[in-house]
Parts: sequence; structure tokens; C-alpha cells
Amino acid sequence: MFKGGVVNYLSDIGNYIDLLYIWGSIAMSIIHGILTPYHNISIILMCLVALLAIRRTFNFLRIFTALSPIVTMLSNVIWQLRIFMTFFMIQTLLFSLMLGVLGIGNYKLEGEFRKTFYQKVDPDSIVRELSPDTPGIEYS
Repeated sequence: MFKGGVVNYLSDIGNYIDLLYIWGSIAMSIIHGILTPYHNISIILMCLVALLAIRRTFNFLRIFTALSPIVTMLSNVIWQLRIFMTFFMIQTLLFSLMLGVLGIGNYKLEGEFRKTFYQKVDPDSIVRELSPDTPGIEYS
């Protein structure tokens, strides 16, 4: 920016991405101090910073002549797959919405799943929990 000038520096889109990475890293540090690293905003910001760091790393790998063709090839492939990835994300979102609307496997909604797997801990108690036979309980 000092050699080429501010106008020349801001004319390149890659510099905006680098600035986003720098300011995102600073914001992530501040949010980690104020909130916890496990807060939703913090997790989303960490994912964004990690993706931007991967992009920066690929750009720096172009310096090596042996890695330059591979980095260029990966960049072209990712760019050409953008239409498919958009379609895939829309399909995943719609499928997730359908499962959410149907409430399949949601113990919070009345139905067969709740009757079968959401049981009382003690017959005299009002406390309930998922039984060990619940599908996918090992992932909770």
C-alpha cells in the first residue's frame, strides 16, 4: 500500500479478503475474551477466520514452483464447482427443513418417538430422559 498507493491497493479484491482476515482475527480475539470460545458467534467467527487462513496459505504456496501448478489447479476446480456446491447446499438445507417440519426423531414433539424413547427416570418422578435404546444416543 505504501509503494503502490491506497487507490492501487484497494483496487485488488484479494486485499479486501486479507483485510477481512486481519480484522476477523482481531474480532475473534476480543470476542473470545468477552464471551467464551464455545459461544455461537465465536464459533462462526473461528470458522470464517480458518477459511480465510486456508485461502492465504494457498496463495503463499504459489511461491514454490513445485506447488504452483497444484494450487492453481485446486483454485480452478473450486471455482468451477461453485454452481454444483450452491445446488448441493440448497438441497441439504431443504432436506433439513423437511426433517424439521416433520419432526422425525424429535423427542420434544408428541408422537411415537417420544412415547418409545423419552421415559421417566423413576416411576414416581416427573423427570424424564432419553432411554439408552434411543437411536443415535451415542452421539449426544
